[in-house]
Amino acid sequence: MTTEKQCDIVATLKLNIHLKIATIGRFNNGIRLCFNKKDHRNRMLLEEILKSEEIYLSEL
Repeated sequence: MTTEKQCDIVATLKLNIHLKIATIGRFNNGIRLCFNKKDHRNRMLLEEILKSEEIYLSEL
């Protein structure tokens, strides 16, 4: 039997995963744009942030 609190936790985790996946997609788009514009400083910054987002997602 699942309690209401357990359902809320599962729903929150699912939403968090969905949001992280969307965020990772946006970072990839930003990295691609920076690469195309030869903006390597910002590309490298976004790549570092992306790594931390991917690690966070893998831990969920």
